Amino acid sequence: MLVDRYSSAGMRVRWSGAALSVQLRLQELIDALKANFDPNQPRDERGRWTDTGAESSGSSDTKLRNKIIVEAALLLARAAAKEAAFGPVLGTLLNLLDAAQILEEAYPYISAYLDSPKTLEELHAAAKFPERGYDIHHIVEQTPAERDGFPRSMIDSPENLVRIPTLKHWEINAWYQTKNKFYDFKSPRAYLQGKSWEERVRVGRDAMIRAGVLKR
Repeated sequence: MLVDRYSSAGMRVRWSGAALSVQLRLQELIDALKANFDPNQPRDERGRWTDTGAESSGSSDTKLRNKIIVEAALLLARAAAKEAAFGPVLGTLLNLLDAAQILEEAYPYISAYLDSPKTLEELHAAAKFPERGYDIHHIVEQTPAERDGFPRSMIDSPENLVRIPTLKHWEINAWYQTKNKFYDFKSPRAYLQGKSWEERVRVGRDAMIRAGVLKR
């Protein structure tokens, strides 16, 4: 019984720590959104964003706003995906995002991120219907494939196109750039240089499985 109480207390501490780190980052994004600053830009000695982070044109403002909204959505989507660990704290996070008046814009990205894995046939079929919160993804990465001489007819063929959550797309792109022991300790992107189309398809499907997009 005493062990259970200590265990529960430890879990609450972990919930609080996880929530605090997400809340701090989310508040940074909200402040950046209000001030029209890029949250990744450098700050001055007092921790304030410098003028170099400001955007001036209307199109840049929109692009920046979307960037901040999607990053906030990614934070919350990951929190929602781990709700068992975060517990009731998730409601607080959603309330904070709602207070910033961007929940409506972020929601499609969060909802899409929580999709369960689908079959390849389902992902191919969905590619015919673009939807907010999703990207059309090339199973075989298009730029490296084109650089290695594969024709656009193969790269843009329906068999190479799937619709996946935007935030999962980000994670797959990051995975392709990260060194991996299963790919000769190179990044998957570096490993695939000069490889066959079949090997690229295999790695592309592996990436989608690891991201929780494609069923095994």
